[in-house]
Amino acid sequence: TTNDQNMNDNNGWLKFINLYDSKLINIKNNSNFLKNNNYVQRKFVVKIFSNLAKIRQIESVRGIMDIEIAKLNLAPKVVVSTSDLIIHDFFNGKELSEDDFIHLSCDVNNNNNNHQMVHFKNILPPNKLGDMVATKLVKLHEINCPKEFNNDHTPMLWSSIDRMIKHIQKKSWTLPPPFTMEMLREEVEKVKAQLRDLPLKIVTGHGDFKPANLMASHDGSTVVFVDFELSGPNYRGFDIFKLYRRGQLPTKKSNNDNQNTKEEEDELCLPTNNEKLELRKFVSSYLSALKINSNKNSECASSSSSSLSSSSSSSSSSPSSSSLSPREENKLLAEVLLFEPLTWLEASIFFLFALTEDEEHQQKWSDLAIHRWENYMKSKNKINFYASELMKIE
Repeated sequence: TTNDQNMNDNNGWLKFINLYDSKLINIKNNSNFLKNNNYVQRKFVVKIFSNLAKIRQIESVRGIMDIEIAKLNLAPKVVVSTSDLIIHDFFNGKELSEDDFIHLSCDVNNNNNNHQMVHFKNILPPNKLGDMVATKLVKLHEINCPKEFNNDHTPMLWSSIDRMIKHIQKKSWTLPPPFTMEMLREEVEKVKAQLRDLPLKIVTGHGDFKPANLMASHDGSTVVFVDFELSGPNYRGFDIFKLYRRGQLPTKKSNNDNQNTKEEEDELCLPTNNEKLELRKFVSSYLSALKINSNKNSECASSSSSSLSSSSSSSSSSPSSSSLSPREENKLLAEVLLFEPLTWLEASIFFLFALTEDEEHQQKWSDLAIHRWENYMKSKNKINFYASELMKIE
Protein backbone atom coordinates (compact mmCIF):
# COMPACT_ATOMS: atom_id res chain seq x y z
CA THR A 1 0.00 0.00 0.00
CA THR A 2 1.59 3.24 -1.07
CA ASN A 3 1.31 6.59 -2.74
CA ASP A 4 3.84 8.45 -4.84
CA GLN A 5 4.90 10.73 -1.98
CA ASN A 6 6.28 7.83 0.05
CA MET A 7 7.71 5.70 -2.77
CA ASN A 8 11.27 6.58 -1.81
CA ASP A 9 10.72 6.96 1.92
CA ASN A 10 12.45 3.88 3.30
CA ASN A 11 11.53 4.61 6.91
CA GLY A 12 7.89 5.09 5.98
CA TRP A 13 7.85 1.79 4.16
CA LEU A 14 9.51 -0.14 6.93
CA LYS A 15 6.86 0.97 9.44
CA PHE A 16 4.27 -0.99 7.45
CA ILE A 17 6.25 -4.16 6.89
CA ASN A 18 5.25 -7.14 8.96
CA LEU A 19 8.33 -9.36 9.16
CA TYR A 20 6.52 -12.62 9.77
CA ASP A 21 8.75 -14.64 7.46
CA SER A 22 12.55 -14.46 7.29
CA LYS A 23 12.84 -15.09 3.55
CA LEU A 24 9.85 -13.77 1.58
CA ILE A 25 7.12 -11.62 3.06
CA ASN A 26 4.06 -9.60 2.04
CA ILE A 27 3.20 -6.07 3.01
CA LYS A 28 -0.03 -6.38 4.98
CA ASN A 29 -2.84 -3.89 4.44
CA ASN A 30 -3.26 -1.31 7.18
CA SER A 31 -6.88 -0.15 7.35
CA ASN A 32 -6.10 3.20 9.01
CA PHE A 33 -3.39 3.87 6.48
CA LEU A 34 -5.85 3.23 3.65
CA LYS A 35 -8.32 5.84 4.91
CA ASN A 36 -6.26 8.46 3.14
CA ASN A 37 -7.87 8.60 -0.30
CA ASN A 38 -4.51 9.27 -1.92
CA TYR A 39 -3.50 5.67 -1.37
CA VAL A 40 -4.12 2.74 -3.67
CA GLN A 41 -3.54 -0.97 -3.19
CA ARG A 42 -0.67 -2.66 -4.99
CA LYS A 43 1.16 -5.94 -4.54
CA PHE A 44 4.83 -6.07 -3.64
CA VAL A 45 7.48 -8.63 -2.91
CA VAL A 46 9.78 -8.07 0.06
CA LYS A 47 13.03 -10.00 0.12
CA ILE A 48 15.15 -10.15 3.25
CA PHE A 49 18.85 -10.67 2.52
CA SER A 50 20.10 -13.80 4.25
CA ASN A 51 23.54 -14.07 5.81
CA LEU A 52 24.55 -16.14 2.79
CA ALA A 53 23.62 -13.27 0.47
CA LYS A 54 25.31 -10.64 2.62
CA ILE A 55 28.59 -12.54 2.79
CA ARG A 56 28.75 -13.05 -0.97
CA GLN A 57 28.19 -9.40 -1.88
CA ILE A 58 29.64 -6.35 -0.18
CA GLU A 59 27.19 -3.89 1.36
CA SER A 60 28.07 -0.95 -0.90
CA VAL A 61 26.74 -2.69 -4.03
CA ARG A 62 23.85 -4.63 -2.46
CA GLY A 63 20.62 -3.84 -4.34
CA ILE A 64 22.33 -1.47 -6.79
CA MET A 65 21.95 -3.77 -9.79
CA ASP A 66 18.25 -4.42 -9.04
CA ILE A 67 17.61 -0.69 -9.37
CA GLU A 68 19.68 -0.20 -12.54
CA ILE A 69 18.24 -3.25 -14.30
CA ALA A 70 14.67 -2.29 -13.42
CA LYS A 71 15.21 1.10 -15.10
CA LEU A 72 15.54 -0.76 -18.42
CA ASN A 73 12.31 -2.70 -17.79
CA LEU A 74 14.27 -5.93 -17.50
CA ALA A 75 13.11 -6.51 -13.92
CA PRO A 76 10.26 -5.50 -11.59
CA LYS A 77 10.45 -1.89 -10.38
CA VAL A 78 12.34 -1.46 -7.12
CA VAL A 79 10.44 0.51 -4.48
CA VAL A 80 12.85 0.34 -1.56
CA SER A 81 16.41 -0.95 -1.28
CA THR A 82 18.42 -1.14 1.93
CA SER A 83 21.41 -3.19 3.04
CA ASP A 84 19.02 -5.66 4.67
CA LEU A 85 16.12 -6.00 2.25
CA ILE A 86 14.69 -5.07 -1.10
CA ILE A 87 11.06 -4.33 -2.01
CA HIS A 88 9.94 -4.51 -5.61
CA ASP A 89 6.70 -4.65 -7.57
CA PHE A 90 4.92 -7.97 -7.73
CA PHE A 91 5.12 -9.50 -11.22
CA ASN A 92 2.04 -11.50 -12.16
CA GLY A 93 3.52 -14.44 -14.00
CA LYS A 94 5.19 -17.80 -13.81
CA GLU A 95 8.66 -18.80 -12.68
CA LEU A 96 10.39 -20.54 -15.57
CA SER A 97 11.85 -24.03 -15.36
CA GLU A 98 14.66 -26.00 -16.97
CA ASP A 99 12.18 -27.72 -19.29
CA ASP A 100 11.10 -24.37 -20.73
CA PHE A 101 14.62 -23.89 -22.05
CA ILE A 102 14.97 -27.37 -23.41
CA HIS A 103 11.70 -27.35 -25.34
CA LEU A 104 11.06 -23.58 -25.33
CA SER A 105 7.38 -24.34 -24.95
CA CYS A 106 4.43 -25.50 -22.80
CA ASP A 107 0.64 -25.69 -22.15
CA VAL A 108 -1.22 -24.03 -19.32
CA ASN A 109 -1.84 -26.62 -16.59
CA ASN A 110 -2.29 -26.70 -12.85
CA ASN A 111 -0.15 -28.97 -10.72
CA ASN A 112 -1.19 -30.54 -7.42
CA ASN A 113 -0.19 -27.42 -5.49
CA ASN A 114 -2.46 -25.25 -7.65
CA HIS A 115 0.50 -23.22 -8.91
CA GLN A 116 -0.03 -22.37 -12.55
CA MET A 117 2.55 -24.03 -14.76
CA VAL A 118 2.77 -22.24 -18.09
CA HIS A 119 4.35 -24.14 -20.94
CA PHE A 120 4.72 -22.00 -24.00
CA LYS A 121 4.17 -24.48 -26.87
CA ASN A 122 0.59 -23.31 -27.46
CA ILE A 123 1.23 -19.66 -26.62
CA LEU A 124 4.42 -18.68 -28.44
CA PRO A 125 5.84 -19.58 -31.85
CA PRO A 126 8.93 -21.84 -31.79
CA ASN A 127 11.97 -20.18 -30.20
CA LYS A 128 10.03 -17.01 -29.30
CA LEU A 129 10.76 -17.45 -25.59
CA GLY A 130 14.45 -17.94 -26.34
CA ASP A 131 14.45 -14.87 -28.59
CA MET A 132 12.83 -12.70 -25.90
CA VAL A 133 15.25 -13.84 -23.22
CA ALA A 134 18.28 -13.44 -25.51
CA THR A 135 17.25 -9.89 -26.46
CA LYS A 136 16.84 -8.86 -22.82
CA LEU A 137 20.04 -10.59 -21.77
CA VAL A 138 21.97 -8.60 -24.37
CA LYS A 139 20.52 -5.38 -22.88
CA LEU A 140 21.64 -6.49 -19.43
CA HIS A 141 25.11 -7.42 -20.66
CA GLU A 142 25.55 -4.02 -22.30
CA ILE A 143 24.78 -2.00 -19.15
CA ASN A 144 27.76 -0.05 -17.81
CA CYS A 145 28.62 -1.29 -14.34
CA PRO A 146 27.43 1.26 -11.73
CA LYS A 147 30.04 3.50 -10.12
CA GLU A 148 29.58 1.64 -6.82
CA PHE A 149 31.75 -1.16 -8.25
CA ASN A 150 34.67 1.33 -8.42
CA ASN A 151 35.78 0.12 -11.87
CA ASP A 152 36.63 -3.27 -10.39
CA HIS A 153 36.23 -5.69 -13.30
CA THR A 154 37.01 -8.80 -11.30
CA PRO A 155 34.31 -11.30 -12.35
CA MET A 156 31.72 -11.79 -9.63
CA LEU A 157 32.17 -15.52 -10.12
CA TRP A 158 35.63 -15.30 -8.54
CA SER A 159 34.95 -12.60 -5.94
CA SER A 160 31.92 -14.58 -4.74
CA ILE A 161 33.83 -17.89 -4.64
CA ASP A 162 36.73 -16.25 -2.81
CA ARG A 163 34.38 -14.87 -0.15
CA MET A 164 32.67 -18.23 0.26
CA ILE A 165 35.95 -20.12 0.64
CA LYS A 166 37.17 -17.57 3.17
CA HIS A 167 33.99 -18.12 5.18
CA ILE A 168 34.21 -21.92 4.90
CA GLN A 169 37.77 -21.71 6.25
CA LYS A 170 36.40 -20.19 9.46
CA LYS A 171 34.21 -23.27 9.96
CA SER A 172 36.29 -25.87 8.16
CA TRP A 173 35.13 -28.57 10.59
CA THR A 174 31.77 -28.53 8.78
CA LEU A 175 33.34 -29.84 5.55
CA PRO A 176 31.99 -33.32 4.78
CA PRO A 177 34.29 -35.96 3.25
CA PRO A 178 35.90 -36.01 0.73
CA PHE A 179 36.27 -32.20 0.84
CA THR A 180 39.29 -30.38 2.27
CA MET A 181 40.22 -26.71 2.16
CA GLU A 182 43.34 -27.58 0.17
CA MET A 183 41.23 -29.40 -2.43
CA LEU A 184 38.90 -26.43 -2.89
CA ARG A 185 41.67 -23.83 -3.14
CA GLU A 186 43.70 -25.96 -5.53
CA GLU A 187 40.83 -26.44 -7.98
CA VAL A 188 39.80 -22.77 -7.86
CA GLU A 189 43.34 -21.52 -8.50
CA LYS A 190 43.81 -24.05 -11.27
CA VAL A 191 40.69 -22.91 -13.11
CA LYS A 192 41.52 -19.22 -12.61
CA ALA A 193 44.87 -19.88 -14.29
CA GLN A 194 43.20 -21.74 -17.17
CA LEU A 195 40.87 -18.82 -17.89
CA ARG A 196 43.33 -15.98 -17.28
CA ASP A 197 44.65 -15.50 -20.84
CA LEU A 198 41.57 -16.55 -22.78
CA PRO A 199 39.53 -14.05 -24.85
CA LEU A 200 36.48 -14.28 -22.61
CA LYS A 201 33.98 -11.44 -22.67
CA ILE A 202 33.33 -9.81 -19.30
CA VAL A 203 29.98 -8.01 -19.15
CA THR A 204 27.52 -6.75 -16.58
CA GLY A 205 26.14 -10.17 -15.78
CA HIS A 206 23.27 -11.60 -13.77
CA GLY A 207 25.52 -14.06 -11.96
CA ASP A 208 22.83 -16.68 -11.28
CA PHE A 209 20.99 -16.81 -14.59
CA LYS A 210 19.14 -20.06 -13.99
CA PRO A 211 15.58 -20.50 -15.33
CA ALA A 212 14.10 -20.09 -11.83
CA ASN A 213 15.39 -16.50 -11.83
CA LEU A 214 13.31 -15.65 -14.89
CA MET A 215 9.56 -15.05 -14.92
CA ALA A 216 7.16 -14.91 -17.86
CA SER A 217 3.72 -13.32 -17.97
CA HIS A 218 0.88 -15.84 -18.25
CA ASP A 219 0.14 -14.81 -21.84
CA GLY A 220 3.80 -15.17 -22.81
CA SER A 221 4.09 -11.53 -23.90
CA THR A 222 6.99 -10.54 -21.64
CA VAL A 223 9.82 -11.92 -19.56
CA VAL A 224 11.54 -10.32 -16.55
CA PHE A 225 14.66 -11.22 -14.59
CA VAL A 226 14.76 -11.44 -10.77
CA ASP A 227 17.28 -12.00 -7.94
CA PHE A 228 20.38 -9.90 -8.65
CA GLU A 229 22.38 -10.70 -5.53
CA LEU A 230 25.36 -11.85 -7.65
CA SER A 231 25.03 -9.28 -10.43
CA GLY A 232 28.00 -7.23 -11.54
CA PRO A 233 31.02 -7.74 -13.80
CA ASN A 234 31.07 -11.36 -14.90
CA TYR A 235 31.69 -13.74 -17.79
CA ARG A 236 28.87 -13.69 -20.35
CA GLY A 237 29.52 -17.39 -21.07
CA PHE A 238 28.76 -18.22 -17.44
CA ASP A 239 25.38 -16.47 -17.62
CA ILE A 240 24.37 -18.20 -20.85
CA PHE A 241 25.43 -21.70 -19.87
CA LYS A 242 23.70 -21.45 -16.48
CA LEU A 243 20.42 -21.07 -18.37
CA TYR A 244 20.85 -24.49 -19.99
CA ARG A 245 22.61 -26.47 -17.30
CA ARG A 246 20.66 -29.36 -15.84
CA GLY A 247 20.87 -28.70 -12.10
CA GLN A 248 18.63 -31.27 -10.40
CA LEU A 249 19.86 -34.21 -8.37
CA PRO A 250 19.57 -37.60 -10.09
CA THR A 251 16.13 -39.02 -9.37
CA LYS A 252 14.99 -42.57 -8.71
CA LYS A 253 13.55 -44.63 -11.53
CA SER A 254 9.86 -44.01 -11.95
CA ASN A 255 8.91 -47.69 -12.23
CA ASN A 256 10.58 -48.95 -9.04
CA ASP A 257 12.48 -47.89 -5.95
CA ASN A 258 15.92 -48.83 -7.20
CA GLN A 259 18.54 -46.16 -7.65
CA ASN A 260 19.62 -45.20 -11.15
CA THR A 261 22.80 -46.73 -12.49
CA LYS A 262 25.87 -44.49 -12.79
CA GLU A 263 25.32 -44.26 -16.57
CA GLU A 264 21.71 -43.14 -16.04
CA GLU A 265 22.81 -40.53 -13.51
CA ASP A 266 25.33 -39.18 -16.02
CA GLU A 267 22.57 -38.95 -18.62
CA LEU A 268 20.30 -37.09 -16.18
CA CYS A 269 22.86 -34.51 -15.12
CA LEU A 270 24.96 -33.69 -18.17
CA PRO A 271 23.77 -31.85 -21.32
CA THR A 272 22.13 -34.00 -23.97
CA ASN A 273 22.43 -33.44 -27.71
CA ASN A 274 18.95 -31.88 -27.70
CA GLU A 275 19.98 -29.45 -24.97
CA LYS A 276 23.10 -28.49 -26.91
CA LEU A 277 20.94 -27.89 -29.99
CA GLU A 278 18.66 -25.57 -28.00
CA LEU A 279 21.75 -23.83 -26.61
CA ARG A 280 23.05 -23.25 -30.16
CA LYS A 281 19.69 -21.71 -31.10
CA PHE A 282 19.91 -19.41 -28.10
CA VAL A 283 23.48 -18.42 -28.98
CA SER A 284 22.27 -17.52 -32.48
CA SER A 285 19.43 -15.41 -31.03
CA TYR A 286 21.86 -13.71 -28.63
CA LEU A 287 24.29 -12.81 -31.43
CA SER A 288 21.43 -11.52 -33.60
CA ALA A 289 20.21 -9.28 -30.76
CA LEU A 290 23.78 -8.12 -30.16
CA LYS A 291 24.11 -7.20 -33.83
CA ILE A 292 20.78 -5.35 -33.87
CA ASN A 293 21.84 -3.32 -30.81
CA SER A 294 25.16 -2.55 -32.45
CA ASN A 295 23.39 -1.34 -35.59
CA LYS A 296 21.08 0.89 -33.54
CA ASN A 297 24.05 2.43 -31.76
CA SER A 298 25.77 3.00 -35.09
CA GLU A 299 22.66 4.69 -36.49
CA CYS A 300 22.48 6.99 -33.44
CA ALA A 301 26.13 7.93 -33.89
CA SER A 302 25.57 8.44 -37.61
CA SER A 303 22.57 10.73 -37.12
CA SER A 304 24.61 13.07 -34.93
CA SER A 305 27.55 13.23 -37.34
CA SER A 306 28.01 15.40 -40.43
CA SER A 307 25.53 15.03 -43.29
CA LEU A 308 28.30 13.59 -45.49
CA SER A 309 29.18 10.79 -43.09
CA SER A 310 25.49 10.24 -42.34
CA SER A 311 24.77 9.79 -46.03
CA SER A 312 27.65 7.38 -46.36
CA SER A 313 26.42 5.38 -43.38
CA SER A 314 22.86 5.10 -44.69
CA SER A 315 24.03 3.77 -48.02
CA SER A 316 25.77 0.79 -46.48
CA SER A 317 23.77 -2.34 -45.74
CA SER A 318 23.32 -3.33 -42.11
CA PRO A 319 23.98 -6.94 -41.17
CA SER A 320 20.85 -8.91 -40.30
CA SER A 321 20.34 -11.98 -38.17
CA SER A 322 20.63 -14.10 -41.30
CA SER A 323 24.13 -12.74 -41.89
CA LEU A 324 25.59 -14.47 -38.83
CA SER A 325 28.52 -16.61 -39.84
CA PRO A 326 29.12 -20.15 -38.54
CA ARG A 327 32.42 -18.82 -37.19
CA GLU A 328 30.62 -16.27 -34.96
CA GLU A 329 28.23 -18.90 -33.63
CA ASN A 330 30.96 -21.48 -33.07
CA LYS A 331 33.13 -18.96 -31.25
CA LEU A 332 30.44 -17.94 -28.76
CA LEU A 333 29.27 -21.53 -28.39
CA ALA A 334 32.79 -22.62 -27.44
CA GLU A 335 33.01 -19.70 -25.00
CA VAL A 336 29.71 -20.78 -23.40
CA LEU A 337 30.37 -24.53 -23.24
CA LEU A 338 33.71 -23.85 -21.58
CA PHE A 339 31.79 -22.68 -18.50
CA GLU A 340 29.89 -25.89 -17.83
CA PRO A 341 32.48 -27.12 -15.27
CA LEU A 342 32.48 -23.72 -13.54
CA THR A 343 28.72 -23.81 -13.00
CA TRP A 344 29.23 -27.10 -11.13
CA LEU A 345 32.30 -25.89 -9.21
CA GLU A 346 30.59 -22.69 -8.06
CA ALA A 347 27.47 -24.60 -7.03
CA SER A 348 29.44 -27.19 -5.04
CA ILE A 349 31.28 -24.48 -3.12
CA PHE A 350 27.99 -22.65 -2.50
CA PHE A 351 26.41 -25.73 -0.87
CA LEU A 352 29.48 -26.21 1.33
CA PHE A 353 29.14 -22.53 2.20
CA ALA A 354 25.42 -23.00 2.99
CA LEU A 355 26.35 -25.85 5.30
CA THR A 356 28.39 -23.49 7.49
CA GLU A 357 25.24 -21.42 8.17
CA ASP A 358 22.75 -24.29 8.39
CA GLU A 359 24.29 -27.31 10.06
CA GLU A 360 20.80 -28.54 10.95
CA HIS A 361 20.38 -29.68 7.33
CA GLN A 362 23.89 -31.06 6.99
CA GLN A 363 22.92 -34.13 4.98
CA LYS A 364 20.96 -32.11 2.42
CA TRP A 365 23.78 -29.63 1.77
CA SER A 366 26.42 -32.38 1.76
CA ASP A 367 24.53 -34.43 -0.84
CA LEU A 368 24.10 -31.40 -3.07
CA ALA A 369 27.76 -30.36 -2.74
CA ILE A 370 29.02 -33.86 -3.53
CA HIS A 371 26.70 -34.19 -6.54
CA ARG A 372 27.86 -30.86 -7.99
CA TRP A 373 31.50 -31.71 -7.29
CA GLU A 374 31.20 -35.06 -9.08
CA ASN A 375 29.77 -33.29 -12.11
CA TYR A 376 32.59 -30.76 -11.97
CA MET A 377 35.16 -33.55 -11.96
CA LYS A 378 33.41 -35.32 -14.85
CA SER A 379 33.28 -32.16 -16.96
CA LYS A 380 36.41 -30.17 -16.03
CA ASN A 381 38.40 -31.45 -19.02
CA LYS A 382 36.00 -29.40 -21.16
CA ILE A 383 37.76 -26.22 -20.01
CA ASN A 384 40.94 -27.10 -21.91
CA PHE A 385 39.01 -28.62 -24.81
CA TYR A 386 36.83 -25.57 -25.46
CA ALA A 387 39.67 -23.18 -24.64
CA SER A 388 41.61 -24.84 -27.46
CA GLU A 389 38.59 -24.59 -29.78
CA LEU A 390 38.12 -20.94 -28.87
CA MET A 391 41.76 -20.07 -29.60
CA LYS A 392 41.57 -21.85 -32.98
CA ILE A 393 38.56 -19.75 -33.97
CA GLU A 394 40.08 -16.58 -32.50
